[in-house]
Amino acid sequence: MVTVNLMRNRTFAAYWSGTLALQLVNQVQTLLFAWSWSQLTSDNAFWVYFATNIPFALLTLFVGYLGDKFSRKGLHLIGQVFVLAGLILAYDYFSHTVNFALGLLSLLLMNNGIAIRGPSYQATIVSLFPVEKTESVLSVHGMAVNIARVLSPLLLALVLRFNLPTLPAAIGAIATLWAAFTIVVLDQGAWLSSHLREKTSPALRKIPFKLIGIAYAVAFCCCSLQVLTPSIAQNYTLLNPQVPVLSAFSMMMGLGAIGGTLFVHKLPRISASYQVAALLMLYALLLLMTFPAELTSTSISMLICGLCTFVILVKLNVLFTRTFPPQQRAFGLSVYFFSVYLGAASGSIFWGMLAHRYGINHSLFISAVAGGALSLYFYRYFKADVAAVNA
Repeated sequence: MVTVNLMRNRTFAAYWSGTLALQLVNQVQTLLFAWSWSQLTSDNAFWVYFATNIPFALLTLFVGYLGDKFSRKGLHLIGQVFVLAGLILAYDYFSHTVNFALGLLSLLLMNNGIAIRGPSYQATIVSLFPVEKTESVLSVHGMAVNIARVLSPLLLALVLRFNLPTLPAAIGAIATLWAAFTIVVLDQGAWLSSHLREKTSPALRKIPFKLIGIAYAVAFCCCSLQVLTPSIAQNYTLLNPQVPVLSAFSMMMGLGAIGGTLFVHKLPRISASYQVAALLMLYALLLLMTFPAELTSTSISMLICGLCTFVILVKLNVLFTRTFPPQQRAFGLSVYFFSVYLGAASGSIFWGMLAHRYGINHSLFISAVAGGALSLYFYRYFKADVAAVNA
């Protein structure tokens, strides 16, 4: 099995386990903030996803360049410090001071840390294996994120049931220390990135602006369901107050994404353009079934949407990774992060404001139409970019 083979690498396994724990804590904090703010007004939760995505849009290009030029391990370590600071503020928010500004600052700090470490971290784990395993490495890395999405509602229920507001911060602190230990002790790679420039490799290719635009547009459309999920859950909760609807929806999307980790290796050997276009069209059709609908059908739609979104993002991630030579790999990944998270950040504001003014139904419908149009209109650009990368 692909996952087992990759886990035999001790450094990768250590990084993966630390990522799982950090993502678990981050997912719990995000759900707590989303639920807390959605109780103020049913469509206020989009600010959570704005704070989650905007650090990646603002920082990733800068930190990816610094990682390639100076030190990937150093940027990774600095990111852990920001995450720890955000966790401390999150503890203060949920245990003492329920203040919107403090909560927003906590989310920004945590996600600033993840944005700072992201490009260098992913470039590091990709470099541990041959280039032909890039897609497998990135999909198994994504599995950690999505396992955390499935487990986070259970941890959230535990925190609320037993009144343990310090538990997520404690888990996050331990995970941060473990990540620092892995960076400093277990990872035997060089601290300085100068060794990367000493290797003979092709010159930096022209930045694929068409691919950047496509990644932005896909993220802009696909973030709509995640942004509106707390508000959709609030509507169902009013009808079924005993059912933990938000937790159920989050778990279904996470399970779908985990399924995508396995599904991505089973796809037919056709170009990524066909795969992305087909999955994006399926995602758009499923949005039309999401709301209003029966709770069961909505949950199934979210399960399949989670699978589609994960596979689409993995394919885009691989395309960006292979577009740049090894010594600019962190920068290539930062271009991917910039495109996707800028699209998600701007999309979170757009879909949230649209739902606020016209309602959730209209917002989801427009998102579905836009996603379907993208799957048709941008297919030829995907095909051209894939051909250029594989040439």
